[in-house]
Amino acid sequence: MSFLAGTSRMRYRRFLAYNAAGGRVWGVGSVLLGYLAGNSYAAIERTFGRAVALLAAAVVLVGIVAGGPAATAERPARSGRIHPRLLTAIRRLRNDPRVPAAPRSQS
Repeated sequence: MSFLAGTSRMRYRRFLAYNAAGGRVWGVGSVLLGYLAGNSYAAIERTFGRAVALLAAAVVLVGIVAGGPAATAERPARSGRIHPRLLTAIRRLRNDPRVPAAPRSQS
């Protein structure tokens, strides 16, 4: 994400504040999610027994494993358009004399 912040010319102090806040939210959220998942497992086990609790855990695990590759699979682009800010950044880099030109392929 720091690349995107740099590309959009975000000031470092602002990036640092958002990054720290995001880290806190992520950390607290992960701990709470684990705590709630543990409590839910205990409640299911008390109500329905160990076999159903293990079955529920297996269903969740299969969903995560099966859904992971599908969720992260490379998908075709929705359109051929490039976001205007990204296009502006690319044009700015092409015209910057400090940036070396990309090597041309010999085909």
